[in-house]
Amino acid sequence: MSTAKVGYLFLRTMAKPIANAVKSYAKEHPRFSEFCIGFAQKLHRAEMTLKKSIFDYQIDHVRPLSDVRALEMGANFIGEATLFSLVATVVVIETTRSSISSKRKEAVQNQRITAAEDGIRDREQEILALRCEMAELKKIVEQFNDQIDELKARAEVDPAAESAVAVAAPSSSSWKFW
Repeated sequence: MSTAKVGYLFLRTMAKPIANAVKSYAKEHPRFSEFCIGFAQKLHRAEMTLKKSIFDYQIDHVRPLSDVRALEMGANFIGEATLFSLVATVVVIETTRSSISSKRKEAVQNQRITAAEDGIRDREQEILALRCEMAELKKIVEQFNDQIDELKARAEVDPAAESAVAVAAPSSSSWKFW
């Protein structure tokens, strides 16, 4: 919003010279002065009609302004309207710029969130694969332990098979992981 503030301060500084330029232009150029006078007369009639309806003034006929007063009022109104439109334009441009900046930041944030979510899904899939692999390894270890227990049982029954058990598994406790 800093650009808007600078623009606003610039326009405030330039307000009097612009209004004075419009007034002098209205005085020097007959067509523009006629336009200002006509515009000011219509504005005066609308103002008086509004006052009449809101404040219950008892006015039968709205007297027109003098040409000098109408010229001054019309030039002032046009000068102020020009300044207002310039300030409004600056505000709209700054608001649009700010909105675009916010949307860019939001898009970047959404991309980061999406990338993080994708990374989480990938890690979850890896964890699932590792759990499946770990379950398979547990089954293999259980089968191997069962074979060792079977060989030990045979060794107790047949002493000649004891050497086969010693070759197959030097220590049965070293094969149990849990």
